[in-house]
Amino acid sequence: MELIRKYTSYTKRIRFSVNGLYRNELLAKRLEKNLSLKSGILSVTANPMTGNIIVAFDSSLKVEDIKKEIYKIKFNIRDGKDIFPMKQQAQYPWHIMTKRQIEKVLNSDIDNGLSTVEAKKRLSTYGLNQLISGNKPSFFKMMLSQVNNYLFKILLFAGGISFLIGDVADSIVIISIVVIESSLGVLQEYNAEKSLESLHKLTSPRSSVLRDGKISLLSSSELVPGDVVIVNPGDIVPADGRIVECKNLETDESCLTGESHPSSKHDLVILKDDIPLAERKNMAYMGTSITKGYGKLIIVSTGMSTEIGKIAKMLNEERNVLSPLNKSLEVLGKNITVAIIIISFSIFLSGIIRGKSFSQMLGIGISLAIGAIPEGLSTIVTIALAYGVQRMAKRNAIVRKLNSVETLGVANVICTDKTGTLTKNEMTVKEIRTLDKIWIISGIGYSPLGSFYHDNVKINPKDDKDLYSILQYGAMCSNSKLIKKENDWTVSGDPTEGAIIVAAAKAGIENKQYERIDEIPFDSSNKFMTVVVDTASYKLAISKGAPDVILNKCSYFLRSGKAIKLGKINKNKIIRQNDEMSNKALRVLAVSYKILNDEDNNVDSDFIFAGLIGMEDPPKDEVSQTIEECLRSGINVVMITGDQKNTAVSIGKRIGLLKGKKAISGQELDKMDDDELINLIDDVNIFYRTSPHHKLKIVRALRKKGYIVAMTGDGINDAPAVKEANIGIAMGKGGTDVTRNASDITLADDNFTTIVMAIKEGRGINENIKKFLRYVLSGNVGEIIALAMASMTGMEMPLTSSQILSINLVTEGIPALALGVEPSSLKLKKNENAQLLDSKLYNYILKRGSLIGFTTLFAFKYGEALRNPVIAKTMAYSNLVMAQMFNVFDARRAEMPTPISQNKLLVPSVAISIATLLATIYVNPIANIFGNAKLSLMDWLIVLLSSGIISRI
Repeated sequence: MELIRKYTSYTKRIRFSVNGLYRNELLAKRLEKNLSLKSGILSVTANPMTGNIIVAFDSSLKVEDIKKEIYKIKFNIRDGKDIFPMKQQAQYPWHIMTKRQIEKVLNSDIDNGLSTVEAKKRLSTYGLNQLISGNKPSFFKMMLSQVNNYLFKILLFAGGISFLIGDVADSIVIISIVVIESSLGVLQEYNAEKSLESLHKLTSPRSSVLRDGKISLLSSSELVPGDVVIVNPGDIVPADGRIVECKNLETDESCLTGESHPSSKHDLVILKDDIPLAERKNMAYMGTSITKGYGKLIIVSTGMSTEIGKIAKMLNEERNVLSPLNKSLEVLGKNITVAIIIISFSIFLSGIIRGKSFSQMLGIGISLAIGAIPEGLSTIVTIALAYGVQRMAKRNAIVRKLNSVETLGVANVICTDKTGTLTKNEMTVKEIRTLDKIWIISGIGYSPLGSFYHDNVKINPKDDKDLYSILQYGAMCSNSKLIKKENDWTVSGDPTEGAIIVAAAKAGIENKQYERIDEIPFDSSNKFMTVVVDTASYKLAISKGAPDVILNKCSYFLRSGKAIKLGKINKNKIIRQNDEMSNKALRVLAVSYKILNDEDNNVDSDFIFAGLIGMEDPPKDEVSQTIEECLRSGINVVMITGDQKNTAVSIGKRIGLLKGKKAISGQELDKMDDDELINLIDDVNIFYRTSPHHKLKIVRALRKKGYIVAMTGDGINDAPAVKEANIGIAMGKGGTDVTRNASDITLADDNFTTIVMAIKEGRGINENIKKFLRYVLSGNVGEIIALAMASMTGMEMPLTSSQILSINLVTEGIPALALGVEPSSLKLKKNENAQLLDSKLYNYILKRGSLIGFTTLFAFKYGEALRNPVIAKTMAYSNLVMAQMFNVFDARRAEMPTPISQNKLLVPSVAISIATLLATIYVNPIANIFGNAKLSLMDWLIVLLSSGIISRI
């Protein structure tokens, strides 16, 4: 974005639109005050409500002089000798400043560098040029954070009391559960600490630095602002620097900008203020690498003030955001805590009033706590999530954090990059034009399979001289190669050239290697590539590149194999053709050629224009269908891309986005505050010409609006947005270690469809969690009611602590696991009720729990009346277990009935639980531990009738 975007000129008056002035009263006052002091300025009015400034001036000043003054005032650029404050390292618009201005601001010398004395002084001011990691929590602190939830606190309390009153076995079991679950959480936290370690690998250990007029090899950590550094191919840029001298310099900035192509650099001033990093061609950034040429940089930012340092700072920030599942379990824990306190206190008080002893009532309270707490719940949740992780891994989604599986299930927005995720990231030639004809080429990606069509009729390209020439010359003027690896085709070299090689291969043209006599390589300034080859019959010059540049080299055009004089009318027609192709979001290259002879060896003019080649990075085959499935299921898809508007909108329309929604640019985003974006965000699903900080802004706005956001990313620049999202998704093929470590899930195939598959899996797991919550918690409520009613009516406790633990951990735990690992549906269903704990769930739990509790008391009273207390407790125990065996089938089909055949583990798990129940009754050593007695056939009949009735009410 330009600092000064437009102006309307009047007599001695001019209006500028100043970027950053809108709603900035301090800048308005500074501009008015300082600009008025300049000779020739008559008056200044800066309006922060419009972002405009009106300047009245006399004829002694030029418009450019006023522009420069505004730049200086806005960015505090002055001619003083003091080095700039550390906090302002990254605030200066270095790319718009001249070399002389940079020297003055940094108080440095481009030709001689800093003196050793000055460098040491600055090192003490700015600190070492290195990335700083946040303080890592100790093992003890991580363990403490894991047990800082209500369920664990109650378990620890119950375990401690059990130990004090002599129930050592119960105490050990309870505390073991807490330790195991906490250890799993600590392991996950430890894995998450790797993000910044990957960043450190990107910094260069030593650099060629100009100090005291001499080049020295110094540790990169000792670099300071003002140092002058020399870079060559293979070097890693040691800090952010402004390029002050270069020759054919190219850098690989993919780790920072996400752009896969090498970035051509220059040392010229760029008179645009707010532009993406990828367009700051006179800057080089820490962590990027030199792929070609030579460069001299003056260091402008070091350490945490660099672009990568800003990312490191964001990754250092702790974001302790609970997942929806954790929030629900916290709510559940609070509810259970409140219930236990109220019920226990009521029972304790009623017991004391009735003359019961303190220790007796304390024991009853412990039994109630053990009955109320679903001890196996967190273990079952963990196993269910882990099982889901295994299923997702088989489908190319690798999960780093267990809770992310469940969070993905409630995601309702997917923010995704375009290139490589929605599209193939393989440039493909789709259209070729001459003045008279248009050919359409089928096929996608680098596979050399495809056909040629003219007027919807399939043709043989070898039968058309002009088409064949365009493809042949385009392939000859390329340095890329088409390579087959097993069953995959790939391109070695520039993807754009690769697309031409593939199109030529579709036409049956082999990329024959002619002797190349000369080559003028492509660069961003000349925008063309020319080669001279020896065909044995003659020397041939071929030039390809930007259509406007190639047209200026041409005097003829190709028609039916003959060179025809190219006049102004035909030139304009070619320009219109180029515009038509560009408006379809095609990247367009022109191809021209010239036969050289002794009389004419000029490779700058008199070329023959062959034609235009239009290519694109096409959408993946299945993306449109997947997006339609997402929209039907209540998931909004937002595309965030660095591409220009035409490309973004064209791809968006083809894949089913933009249905009644808008596309906005990164520049428009910059003009919005957070509230404006939040109000607009529902109406936009394409953001184009964006930078990494825009992604972060978009994710934050969506989350503030209440959405559960999944965000994809690959480059280092994406890591903060990936970390900020509820679910961060990294690319496995093209992604960086930093982004993968900051993410929750990594896609092994970089495929959008895999994200949707993972959401299906997540939603399936959420359904499963609801199923076993219905099942497990209704059993716990049954236990509480049975124990509470017995205590309040003066009855003996119907269940022992050991029996309760056996039920909660083993007997009902096995069917709960079977519910938790039930396979997900292949269809993406609408998540009409994403809330885990809803009124429907609570109603089921209370109703079914009450039935289980009262039937358990009935079985106990029956046994107590006819036999003895041991038989009575065994019958109560058996009734509760069998009630849960009936309940498991009802809990499974409560919301969405599905065939029992879908869960092949459920019936066997019920059989195992019943066998376990029988073992605790009829196998003497085990029966003695639980205090059980053998039941008669009549006892079992009563138990089965009592427990089975719950499924009929």
